[in-house]
Amino acid sequence: MAMEMVIIRTDGTATGPMPQERARSYLENIVHNNGSGQNRVGNVSSALNQAFNDQGKPSGHLQYNCHSTEHASAGRNSASSVSLFYYRHEDTIILFAMGRHLGSDTYALDDFHPQRGDYGHRTIRL
Repeated sequence: MAMEMVIIRTDGTATGPMPQERARSYLENIVHNNGSGQNRVGNVSSALNQAFNDQGKPSGHLQYNCHSTEHASAGRNSASSVSLFYYRHEDTIILFAMGRHLGSDTYALDDFHPQRGDYGHRTIRL
């Protein structure tokens, strides 16, 4: 079970380690600021619960900086869903992309994502 989360911003800089509640607040602010509004806020908390409780799913062949990755999603396949993409380092979740579920294996990384690599696109397929 993870104890804290570090968030890698689009520019490659990282936050300091933060507990789940602080990570939730940080990510909810991103959702609010990108115009998604209230319909996604509740799903941020649900997706974080999955990630912190080791309930994420493998993200297929996709890697981030040579790490196998997982994802946790909450909400319907639409504008209201939240999908988190991360890997684990010891007791820390390293979150590097956030977006929404578009279809059974397709995601829009419209909240934030890295500039390069498997996750360097606005839309990915697992």
